[in-house]
Amino acid sequence: MGRKNFIYFLILLITISSSPFLLFVSSKPNGADTCNVSEMATKGHGASTTSGTGQYTITTSKSTTSSSSYTFTLAGPDSIKGLLLYTLDSDNTRTGEFTVPTNFKQKSCDGDGTNTLTHSDSSEKTLPLTFTWKPYDSTTKSVTIKTIVVISYSDWHQLDDVTVDLNSGTSNVTTPSSSDTSGSGSSSDGFFKKYTLFVILAILNIVIYIAGVAIEYMLRRQNVNAKKVIKNI
Repeated sequence: MGRKNFIYFLILLITISSSPFLLFVSSKPNGADTCNVSEMATKGHGASTTSGTGQYTITTSKSTTSSSSYTFTLAGPDSIKGLLLYTLDSDNTRTGEFTVPTNFKQKSCDGDGTNTLTHSDSSEKTLPLTFTWKPYDSTTKSVTIKTIVVISYSDWHQLDDVTVDLNSGTSNVTTPSSSDTSGSGSSSDGFFKKYTLFVILAILNIVIYIAGVAIEYMLRRQNVNAKKVIKNI
């Protein structure tokens, strides 16, 4: 293979083979892929390389500016890049409406575009963050807050469920159900999935390179033979 073609191929090889690792450094830039925390591992980023809540928490209180609104405060050890946040009523139905802060947006889920909040970009978002939430008029007694925070593409945490008493504004932490925690996965599973993709791409590029070398060799042989035939005529 000619020197120029080899350089072009090498650049292509590096670009394609490194693409899986680019996934490790950011969240989905335009918001969460899924509407449900339990689907993060299958429809979102894949299994996280870390487990547990990562010491991230959601606390609640009644809003000081509106008697019908509540303040959700997200705190944790590091800044985040992505978020999926919503509430469920006693019938396990999404409920309420979020006021959208900067760098976030509402996500349409279950036919409603106001009851789920996600990030609008993958910029660093310094904690603590506060979100204003207002229940629907039909929502009574209590709701459960579901939350996922994304540190990087392969590092995300599902927070403990938080049950909010709408009368007092106080909250209690509960452990997510088994169906909700299925998305956390193990670190080896998450890394293996992405490492396998890298290996497949690397092998594919090597095969393409070898095929290119073989084709060029045959073309050169054919060219040499053609010159010999012409010379002998």
